[in-house]
Amino acid sequence: MIRELQEELLISRDQITLLKKLPKLIGPGGAIVTPYIGMLHQYDGSFDHSESAHIFTVPLSVLLSQEPKVYLSQNSRVLPDSFPFDKIQGGKSYPYLMPADEIRFYEYQDKVIWGFTAKVTYILLQLLRNPTFQSDSNVLI
Repeated sequence: MIRELQEELLISRDQITLLKKLPKLIGPGGAIVTPYIGMLHQYDGSFDHSESAHIFTVPLSVLLSQEPKVYLSQNSRVLPDSFPFDKIQGGKSYPYLMPADEIRFYEYQDKVIWGFTAKVTYILLQLLRNPTFQSDSNVLI
């Protein structure tokens, strides 16, 4: 984690102070990810162009002053024609829908934070607003 940050932002270890480990999240591709919150010291905006297309910063006060736009993505299961519908109550009428996923968007100037980054941002902002914020489990979706 620290090594990745150092490689992507072209910084040294002494420029990083870890502050808090956040709850585990389900990340892209279903991987379990443990985000950390930290501070960068004497960061000049450099980054490795082969690792990232671009970077930008947003003042924390801006994020704290807005609520993200939230869109619900209704997930569903696609079952094969060979699925044994006759063996389950309700057959083809059984509701195979999975829980909706909240996709958040934060906007700042001409930049947008969304997807997994917005998920981590949302958790951070909840913790800053309410330090006793707890997830219902140790893995958040």
